[in-house]
Amino acid sequence: MAMKIGGQYQCDRVTRTDFEQLATDVGLSKSLVNSRVTELAEAVHSKLQTITIDAPISHQLSEQIQNRCTRICTLQKSRVIMKKPSRGKGR
Repeated sequence: MAMKIGGQYQCDRVTRTDFEQLATDVGLSKSLVNSRVTELAEAVHSKLQTITIDAPISHQLSEQIQNRCTRICTLQKSRVIMKKPSRGKGR
């Protein structure tokens, strides 16, 4: 990726926490970003199933995009979020 999402530059490693960091970085609510990311990923996934492109690589590309959309939706709907350990005072 040319830009990062949250703290991640590799799109296959982006997590819900990265989207939440992105929200904080740009001044949006985490819930807004989480719901919008899920909505867009679902829309892209759904639309790709209806498009037919007559090119040798189109099926592979479409499948890869759909897999990423599925992964993003799964991450966004998950309530389990990895959090960094908090540091106590005086450390």
